[in-house]
Amino acid sequence: MQQTAKVKPRMTSLLEFLFAKSRCHMPMLGEVHKVAAGVYRPRMPLPFTLERINLWLFADGDGWTIVDC
Repeated sequence: MQQTAKVKPRMTSLLEFLFAKSRCHMPMLGEVHKVAAGVYRPRMPLPFTLERINLWLFADGDGWTIVDC
């Protein structure tokens, strides 16, 4: 008797997306979007083929932590 593998349900229903798929919620190049208290998302323009990078800024006491991801 052949057994069939059980497929786990997709987890997308458990995810909460911060930004809608429309570009109206995405910051324009050079703009900064406030995500939450002390959390910001700028879109950093670049002067070459890779047009931009997405950064995260976190208020960290008297300074900032910057994450490039």
